Order: sequence, then structure tokens, then C-alpha cells
Amino acid sequence: MHTIRAATLSDADTLADLWASTFRDAYHHLHTPEDIDAYCAANYTREAAEKVLSSDEYDCSLAFSDNKPSGLLVINWTPSPHDPDGASAELKQIYISASVYGTGLGKALFKYALETLANRDIVWMWLAVSDKNPRAKAFYEKTGFDYQGAGPDLHVGKDVLTSSILARKVKAAS
Repeated sequence: MHTIRAATLSDADTLADLWASTFRDAYHHLHTPEDIDAYCAANYTREAAEKVLSSDEYDCSLAFSDNKPSGLLVINWTPSPHDPDGASAELKQIYISASVYGTGLGKALFKYALETLANRDIVWMWLAVSDKNPRAKAFYEKTGFDYQGAGPDLHVGKDVLTSSILARKVKAAS
């Protein structure tokens, strides 16, 4: 059974651990362990988690499967760089542990994201996805995202990856 709840500042260690473990699960086949370790050490620390959890720029939620932390969702309230018609926000991260792949947790987190965005009158959801992450790209395309343009380069250790900006409507514009 999956449960999802808003993360609080007291969840900083859990968020940092989930960031690192789910990033490893998603990218272990693309990067060396050294590059992944360097990326996680630079980006997925307790301090980074505290910064996200204490900022009004982000909304963070944690998912649990059988009471074990197993996924996360981070929304960044930054508008899309592609200027859609209506308010937009970034689906910054949606990661789940490999142990729960195929259980519906990704879909549940996505639905939770849509509800969170709709409650803030957001019309468009956008994201940057690595062009080397076919699992994520397939998930986003299946859930209604369309290609908007080239995204930023993503740096993981010594590796540089291209990305794509994808977007989809959350709800009809008012």
C-alpha cells in the first residue's frame, strides 16, 4: 500500500537519502559509480534538503510503500521557459525506488502532483528530462507531455547529458 504526504523540515534526512538512492536506481546504467557518488554528494545532502523544505519556491512530498520511504515529488513554482498560455510550474523531480517499479507508485505521485498544481490554479506543468532516460521519457509521454524544446545540459560527475523540456496542461485555462 502506498501513502503520500507533504514533507516537512524534519524529513530532511529522509529526503536526502531518497534523492540519492532513487537517483542511483534511475541512472546506475548510465554513469560510473564515481560520477553518481560525486553528483549525489554535491546535490543530495541534508543541507540541500533543508533548503528545499524551508523554501516557498518548492513543494515537496514523500511516498511510502508499506511504511518505508519509496518515492518523492518536488514541484518548483518557477514558470516555464517556453512561455505557455497560462500559469505554469515545474515538476522538478518525481523519483521512486527500483523496488517499487511497476507498482503504480509513479502514477500515484503524478496524480498527486496534478492535484497539487490544480489547487494552486496552475494551467501548465513542465519539466526537463534527460534524453538518456528512456523510462522517464516514456512515462511522461504516456501521461500527456509534449516536447517543447531543448532543455539544459545536465552534469553528472564528468558526464554531460542533453535534456528536453516537456509540458502538458494541468487543467483548462480560466
